[in-house]
Amino acid sequence: MLADTINRFIESRLSSVYTAIPGVVKKISGNIADIQPAVSETGVVLPVLPDVPLVFPSSKTAGFVYEVSKGDSVLLIFCSSSIDEWLAGDGAEADTDDPRRFDITDAVAIPGLFSLSETPKLDSSDGCVMNHEDTTITIKKNGDIVIGGDSAKKLVNEEFKEVFNDHVHNFFAAPTGTFSTSKPAVSLSTAIPPIPTPVGGEVALFGTAITDKELTDKTSAV
Repeated sequence: MLADTINRFIESRLSSVYTAIPGVVKKISGNIADIQPAVSETGVVLPVLPDVPLVFPSSKTAGFVYEVSKGDSVLLIFCSSSIDEWLAGDGAEADTDDPRRFDITDAVAIPGLFSLSETPKLDSSDGCVMNHEDTTITIKKNGDIVIGGDSAKKLVNEEFKEVFNDHVHNFFAAPTGTFSTSKPAVSLSTAIPPIPTPVGGEVALFGTAITDKELTDKTSAV
């Protein structure tokens, strides 16, 4: 009888102790989200948890942050003590006199927990894979970096066109006329006079005046 009483007490106490369960994002603003716990006991519906901080792999100097949207699944973790004072502070150690333990109100969320049927189909057998919609970046085990996807191709193409189209190069028009191969060979130094120094913005070349404007052209990529 005593053992049964103790067991019931323990089970009753554990019913209000939360550790970690899946959740679904209902609303998000920045790195704070309202999250609905996705697992609950039969007959017990847990409420939407407001203002849950999202946890990303980051430090004060570096990090990897990505978009989280309504409907995304997360892993809810419930802290062993109240985190109200710590959240309101500057990240330093904080004291609390709140007696709650493993409470449902002390949750943080890690995005990226999926059910087996919704797990992203990313082949990471050859290294590290990052993706955003249709674009993937793979860092292979040998150090090679592969960027693929329509968005990446568009970015590369647009950047190439912008750089190529803004490229300016100078050229001199080729001489016109017919050269006979039957004549004796002549020295280029005597056949073509040296190009004179531009005067008044023009250069006389092969009897044709070329202006500074004509010396510069732009080529476009399509």
